Amino acid sequence: MIYKIECPDGSFVETQWVCAKDTYIKLLQDDRIVFKQNKENQWSIYKKQYEKDRNGETKPPSLLTDFGQSATGKSDFQKLFNEPFFDFPKPVKLINFLLSVGSNKDSIILDFFAGSGTTGHAVMQLNAEDGGNRKFILCQIDEPIKKDKPAYQFCIDNNLPPVISSITIERLKRAGQKLSESGLAGLKDKQDLLSPAAATKQADLDVGFKVFDSVDAPKLSLDESGQILFPELNDDALSRIYNMIFTVGLDEPTQTPEELIKDCIYKIGNHFYLTNSEKISKEDFSKAIKAGKVFIDGWTASLNGTLQHYKEDVKIVF
Repeated sequence: MIYKIECPDGSFVETQWVCAKDTYIKLLQDDRIVFKQNKENQWSIYKKQYEKDRNGETKPPSLLTDFGQSATGKSDFQKLFNEPFFDFPKPVKLINFLLSVGSNKDSIILDFFAGSGTTGHAVMQLNAEDGGNRKFILCQIDEPIKKDKPAYQFCIDNNLPPVISSITIERLKRAGQKLSESGLAGLKDKQDLLSPAAATKQADLDVGFKVFDSVDAPKLSLDESGQILFPELNDDALSRIYNMIFTVGLDEPTQTPEELIKDCIYKIGNHFYLTNSEKISKEDFSKAIKAGKVFIDGWTASLNGTLQHYKEDVKIVF
């Protein structure tokens, strides 16, 4: 029902209530109606809610009071580093709760602003508690740490680049190690609440993670005679494999590719990712093509007769 309500200044507003008009009048008489005015002098009307009115209902959790504050987040961090480093880290308990109501046990959790790494810490913690298999993707730029900050000296003392992402990575390592060594022992009383399958997963808690850097893509150039010059690449073949996995987009980068030929052929499902193709024999090319889809790292693709023979069956990836 829509009612025209008189406000304290004598003006009227139209508002919709789920209760009957006589119920509203009773609430008004009992001083159970609240009038609030915003900066534009517009009125809003609310009903007061008291604990005694809940008729034994469980009080809903409050994100402001029941899941920790910045001090709790500092304590979470300090347990791993002996110093808080960050002024306002999020409490693990808060992110843990949000994940428990906003994800399932096989979700992939994305945090674009990883900061101290609370989200990754919370994902591992929740997996330990309920036997889940959640994964996380954290993004954090290499933001420099000011020299007067304790985190800066920590990075210098531990031969780490003095950037925020160094602390993020180190926190995930320490949190994972702590969960593996002592976290499960403290959760044994919860084992009876888990299914046998979940309890098995909990015993084999995965706290591993991979770190990827964002770098500028290499570019071709020409020498004085007009010949194409290929850029010098690092020797990390697996990085080039993961670059293809990201670029192609058919497989999750959280999966670990199976190494068929070291530094040359890697496999996820029936997808084959090849680099350093000049080192791959014609027979190995043929096996991969017959078994599934083949993607070849364009920066190390060999333009020889072998590759040209299969050019219709493979995709070059840059």
